[in-house]
Amino acid sequence: MTHSRILTENQLDEWVRGNALKAQGVTVELVWRLVAASSPKPRERRFPLGDSIGQPGPDGVLFTDFGFDPFVPEGRSFWEIGAGTGAGAKATSDYTELTKFLFRTFEGE
Repeated sequence: MTHSRILTENQLDEWVRGNALKAQGVTVELVWRLVAASSPKPRERRFPLGDSIGQPGPDGVLFTDFGFDPFVPEGRSFWEIGAGTGAGAKATSDYTELTKFLFRTFEGE
């Protein structure tokens, strides 16, 4: 069976760089769809879409009894999603902000 490429990596990279704001929304929606397909009956699933992007807190929250290794962990997970360059710095910044947010949110429990 042969597969034809509809979109190359370079074409995708060029589109993301030229459409940064739109790419953020499309990327989050793509991840949401993939997570929803691999975890169809979670206890909790929240991935803000559209104009909700940019709100404080994680980009996604999932709580599932059944993981989908290696992509979706069992239990509660918090997701940060990015579509820009500088992934290492963004990941470090997102992690720092997420841990502060979670500490404030769950401190009283």
